[in-house]
Amino acid sequence: MSFQHAVRNALMQASLAVVCVATLCPIVGAQSEQPPTHADMYARIKQNAVIKKELRSTTGDALTPEQLTDLDKATAALEKAESLLKEAKYAEAAAAAVDATRIRAAVLGNQHYLTISSVAIADVAARASKMPPEDQAKFAAADKALSDWDSLNKDGRYEAAREKAAFALDYAKQNLPESHPLTALAYLRLGTTQIDLGEYNAALTNLEKAVSLTKAIFGASHPQYAEAMDRLGWVNIYLAGQGADSKARVDAAVDSLQTAVQVYRSTVGETEDTAESLDNLGTAFAYAQHITEALDSKLRALFIRETLLGPDARDTGVSLSNLAWLYGRVGLTAEVLPMRERALEIFKKLLRPDHPYIYLESANVGWDYHLAGRDDEAIRLFESLVEQDKTRENKLRPDVVQRLARLAEVNAAASRFSPARTIMEQAFDAIKKLYAAGYTEQAIGTLASMARAANRARMLDLSDRYFSLVCEWAADPKNGVSATERSIYEKMLGSTLLELGKFKEAKQVLTDCVKRLEADKPENRLQLIEPLIYLSRIETELGDFDAATKHADRAVQIAESRSANRDFSTAFPQLWLGRAFARAGNVAMAQFCLNEAMTTFDRLVDRDPTGAMLVRIELASTLANDSKQAEAIKLLKDALAKCDELKATVNSPYLDAMRARVLRSLCENSAGGATTREERDTWKQEAIRILKSLESNQLLNAEEKAWLAENAS
Repeated sequence: MSFQHAVRNALMQASLAVVCVATLCPIVGAQSEQPPTHADMYARIKQNAVIKKELRSTTGDALTPEQLTDLDKATAALEKAESLLKEAKYAEAAAAAVDATRIRAAVLGNQHYLTISSVAIADVAARASKMPPEDQAKFAAADKALSDWDSLNKDGRYEAAREKAAFALDYAKQNLPESHPLTALAYLRLGTTQIDLGEYNAALTNLEKAVSLTKAIFGASHPQYAEAMDRLGWVNIYLAGQGADSKARVDAAVDSLQTAVQVYRSTVGETEDTAESLDNLGTAFAYAQHITEALDSKLRALFIRETLLGPDARDTGVSLSNLAWLYGRVGLTAEVLPMRERALEIFKKLLRPDHPYIYLESANVGWDYHLAGRDDEAIRLFESLVEQDKTRENKLRPDVVQRLARLAEVNAAASRFSPARTIMEQAFDAIKKLYAAGYTEQAIGTLASMARAANRARMLDLSDRYFSLVCEWAADPKNGVSATERSIYEKMLGSTLLELGKFKEAKQVLTDCVKRLEADKPENRLQLIEPLIYLSRIETELGDFDAATKHADRAVQIAESRSANRDFSTAFPQLWLGRAFARAGNVAMAQFCLNEAMTTFDRLVDRDPTGAMLVRIELASTLANDSKQAEAIKLLKDALAKCDELKATVNSPYLDAMRARVLRSLCENSAGGATTREERDTWKQEAIRILKSLESNQLLNAEEKAWLAENAS
């Protein structure tokens, strides 16, 4: 058993699995004519050489040739001890490790991490040497299981690796004290593999235990502790991506990973392990919206890996993949596909054909093809992955089901609604089987992702079915879904039910969601804004304007109490508060709220034009009811012009529905001579044409269906 710091399996950031928890601020603004390039940023990072940590004597002086020779002897002795451990020659192993410890303590001091590692190995060997032969055999089997874990995990055989780690941990729990290094290592290895398998809550429990035990055994200034903190940071990133206590998880991840980097740099310098923690820290910084720090961390990780391992090493490919993810998030889209394709080329060259990295990076490339408008290539790539999966002996695997779901999602995103619907239903059946087979966490995550994709594509009936089941599963205590994560699913279900005109069902779901959030952590108060807005809309439709204004006003107050600046979090509540006031007949308050919202939306229109168009529709209706048709028509024509401008570059059913809504508002609010009959007829027929096109793909909401039925005859 080695307690020197071991090279670990570097994890790629799965853009399939990790859902971004916050909108990242692009570093490429509308005013920037020459955005930074990867080459420019990387050249700056490479100006500082890789940090090498020189060993020093107990007095802090440089080591003499004699001391260096002694340390070489200590290293040889420790390597001999580790070899003897594998042969179950425990007494001899203990003697060799004691020799290494004596030399290292004399040269480096008792508190140096290398001395502490030697002490740990000597202690392990000494304890084993005192066991009866039958117990030694059991210990040797557990030790070998952890040794096997290394090769299995590196080769991407995660299920087999999990079995090895679980076997070792079960042995340790029954036969060893918690203070034993093998116990700490077993927790760490099991938690690491559980991340790879998507078992994040179980991984968190085991990694928190690993951190506690590792700190007690090795201290907080040892590379082994840095490894445990790195893994803990990484699982918190995944949990944040799922929406589970997002800010707290991101903050915890940043703290853990900064600690890991600091410990590595102060002990071993900048090694491939330091690079992994820097890479992961970059992800945490990105989620925390610290973009400069995120870029610097990931670029530094790439530089270390290229310098130490070479430009075509596996972990260099990991860095390229992860940088591509970050560049896509911050708007440097031209850099994304070249890096993705280079990473995939490296993996294909070095790894077995069915290694998870190849599947994952192929899927990443496919999704980026879609984002680049290359939908035919994206779909062909995903189809090829799904066909390969059909040849697998075991098809009931989380990754296999996830790729089928992603094929459905990319078809939906490409507006290929008929095949998307068919494949989604196939994936839905597979996800239910996955859940029944015990892969509950992965099934919930995959179904939630597909439900979001159905919602983004306006396939509301599917979104309703999928989110309903997600919420049912999330409500089961045995699945360990947090209150925050559960509320996210409920918000999505509630909004979908609202669009489908199922107001009473939506009200019940969202009321329960609000109650749950109110009982949750105070820092999650901002999460209340969205369900309160939906409740306001529902009460408006149900005619309870007092309740509608109460919900919207509360959302405004929460947003304003948590943000000094007016942004989307304040503008959307103001929009729906204004709508509630308008429906209640309070024109003055309606116009005040809607104008306030419009000012904010117009300032942020480059980030998201949706609000700017919605508020014009609502304000136009209010103005028309106040006999100000000319002002109303001007607002609506502005909104229509924005729709037409976006239509030139954006293909989305939501944009089509928005355009139809503006056209309908033009028809409804143009009485009193503000427009001609010919104009109104043109607008009406165009709205009918758009809605019939959406209807052909089953993409209408309840209100649109009713309007079309009334006006299309």
